[in-house]
Amino acid sequence: MAPLSRGRELLESAVSYVLAGAALGTPQLVQRPTPCPGWDLETLLDHVSDSLGVLHETITAGGASASAAPPGYPGPGPDPVARLRGQAARLLGACAAAGPAGRRVAIGAAS
Repeated sequence: MAPLSRGRELLESAVSYVLAGAALGTPQLVQRPTPCPGWDLETLLDHVSDSLGVLHETITAGGASASAAPPGYPGPGPDPVARLRGQAARLLGACAAAGPAGRRVAIGAAS
């Protein structure tokens, strides 16, 4: 198991990578298809935003439900890139506020 500081460093690196790619998502491109059948760029950005929201909920509430949107989740909107940036900022802020204490979290029925 990696020390928490290494885990946070990896998370920050991954979020930076996602944000750099998402920055290329202009309004003219969000309807373009992705390699995933049936998905366009907007659907992909919404999915990543949802995932960041679940991670935020897990850190702040100690667990995440498998079916409900996280509290404070803004839902799809007119600018999926801006929503992704907001979710990323919330997640990184929650990680910073959580501090170094290790703890288990529940995801659905598992922990």
